[in-house]
Amino acid sequence: ANEVSYIHKRGYPVVGIEIGEECDGKHMTPEDYGAIYIQIADAVHKLTPGAKLGGPIFEGVDKDITLWPDDQGRTSWMERFIDYLKAHGHLKDLSFVSFEHYPFMINGGTPPNDWASLYLEPGIMKHVLHMWRQDGVPANVPLIISESGIIAGQSGPGYLGMTGLAIWECDAFGTFFEQGGTAFYRPAINNGATGHGILSPEGGADGGGAY
Repeated sequence: ANEVSYIHKRGYPVVGIEIGEECDGKHMTPEDYGAIYIQIADAVHKLTPGAKLGGPIFEGVDKDITLWPDDQGRTSWMERFIDYLKAHGHLKDLSFVSFEHYPFMINGGTPPNDWASLYLEPGIMKHVLHMWRQDGVPANVPLIISESGIIAGQSGPGYLGMTGLAIWECDAFGTFFEQGGTAFYRPAINNGATGHGILSPEGGADGGGAY
């Protein structure tokens, strides 16, 4: 909370603050994440009422995130998280929903090595955005891709070369915004050895944090 207050008082142009990092990959239940999210929101907004918070920063999934049923038989992670915030009167603290997008290294998949695989991207993107809305994310809550790449962990163009990467990005960006997405952040191509820098109009940031 003090860090967010400091950032805002210094006048840095922060669009939003992500709470947590890849909670699905860490096997965190939506109720536990919701409880922590509310605690952080209360602490941050006590000092900085206008701070915009969001999450849960899912890994680059292409299907709904599920876990064992709760006492109502619900298995959707996002649905249960949204319902938890509603039940505790904190849905207003969800200023955006953010997630990562790595379409070709999902669930043990393999990198694309032929041009035909590029045609899959628009369908993948449409499905993911529609999925979050079906899970209960309100229409007025922006959807943000806060980390992305054609292949997870790869900073270069990969098997299809720079032309293939460019075609994929055109499809990814275009479909995302055509389907109502709000902001799409991507690692810079020439970002040195780390491979995680985020290129954005508001200034660089690492995956999972302030934008």
